[in-house]
Amino acid sequence: MPVALRYLARVWLLVLVFPTLDVRAAAEDVMTLQVDVFLLEFWGYPHLSAEYGERELEELFAEVNAIWAQAGIQWNLASVERVDLREADFEIPTRGFMRPREFRNAVATVIPEDPSAGRWPVYFVRQFPVPGSGVYLVELGTVLYGELNQHGVRRPVVLAHELGHSLGLPHVPQPDNLMYGGRDRNPELTQNLNPRQINRARAQAKIGPWQRARSSRQVD
Repeated sequence: MPVALRYLARVWLLVLVFPTLDVRAAAEDVMTLQVDVFLLEFWGYPHLSAEYGERELEELFAEVNAIWAQAGIQWNLASVERVDLREADFEIPTRGFMRPREFRNAVATVIPEDPSAGRWPVYFVRQFPVPGSGVYLVELGTVLYGELNQHGVRRPVVLAHELGHSLGLPHVPQPDNLMYGGRDRNPELTQNLNPRQINRARAQAKIGPWQRARSSRQVD
C-alpha cells in the first residue's frame, strides 16, 4: 500500500478506535522532525560498517513514517554523513562483546555528546555483534540502529520504536503497541500508539530528543 494511503488508513483507524481523540493534529498539523543520519565505518571491522545508500534510507524512513503517521509526526531525512572510526577510536575486546550494554557503551564513547539543537541524530551500523538491532542512547539523545538484525532481516519498526524513546516514550506491556518492550515482539503487530503516547510524543517533539544525565543505562 502506498505510504500516503497507509497514512490516511491510520488516521481513520484512530477515529474508529479512539472517537474522543482529536485527530486534527494528525491530519492537519503534521510535525516534521529533522533527522541527521551518520553511517559509521569501522576501520579494521568492516562487518560492522553501515552499508545503506540513499535508496535504502529513503525506503526505511518511508516505512517509519507510515507507522508514525498515526501521531501526526513525520521524520525528514535532513542529512547523511559517513563517519570513519579509526582502530584507535574503537576497539573490539579480544573476547568480543559479551553483552549488549558493552557494545552500546563502546559506540557511545565515539559519538559527540552535543547533537545539533532540535535535530534527531541516528547512527547506523551494519549489524549489532550482540542481540538486538536498536538502542536509544538516552544520555546522548541519539539512536543507534543496525541495518540488519541477528537473522539478517531489516526491521524498520525497530527504528520507529527507538525514535519513540527519543520522544520520551517508555516501554509498555501491551504486545500490539509500538513501545512494547518484550523480546517476543511481532514487528507486524507492534505498531500502535495510544492517545496518551501521541500527546506526550508531540509535546517532546517541540523540545527535541529526550535526554537525561549521562548514564550507562540503555533503552532498547
